[in-house]
Amino acid sequence: MTIHEPRERLRALSKQHRTGLGDLAAMIGRPRTYLRRYVREGRPDQLEDGDRETLCRFFGVPEAELGGVDPRWAKFQVAK
Repeated sequence: MTIHEPRERLRALSKQHRTGLGDLAAMIGRPRTYLRRYVREGRPDQLEDGDRETLCRFFGVPEAELGGVDPRWAKFQVAK
């Protein structure tokens, strides 16, 4: 199954690794409700770079899966 939405991907990874969102939030030094609000309510709009990096290292996935920039597209810029 392919998941393109970072919130759904985080939820799937959490479930797959049998780790609660509250435990993951504590691991990155955030309040236990931080990731639950991110997944369920969409707040904040995106994870901070350091938080996303830590979670991706923990799960062993590229940052693009949790909303980071895909390095394959980093060289392209949108014309304004």
